[in-house]
Amino acid sequence: MYHYLPEWRTTKEQRLPWVSDWEIPGNKAFLKLISEGRPEGYFRLGIVLKETDKFIGWCCAGPKDQLPKPNTEIFYAISKNYEGRGYVTKAAKTLIDYLFSEILQH
Repeated sequence: MYHYLPEWRTTKEQRLPWVSDWEIPGNKAFLKLISEGRPEGYFRLGIVLKETDKFIGWCCAGPKDQLPKPNTEIFYAISKNYEGRGYVTKAAKTLIDYLFSEILQH
């Protein structure tokens, strides 16, 4: 992903304030809105290896502007070293299951 987005290359220390000040509040707001039937904003989750706790990509959900509400799109990216191993498939399926079972049912 850094090949296409080199400006996203940062250290963990550089990312932590952004995660705590923007990502976490944004995710909480998204979950609240989608549970109220107003899917606005984006829900962003990291893909992390269980064995090493290493961040290898992300899987996200959010509204698709070109479609009528409440349609939501799933999008993702993964490090080239982990492509083709099923990590994105598992992350996307888990995110979809979560959205339908926990969020859209309320």
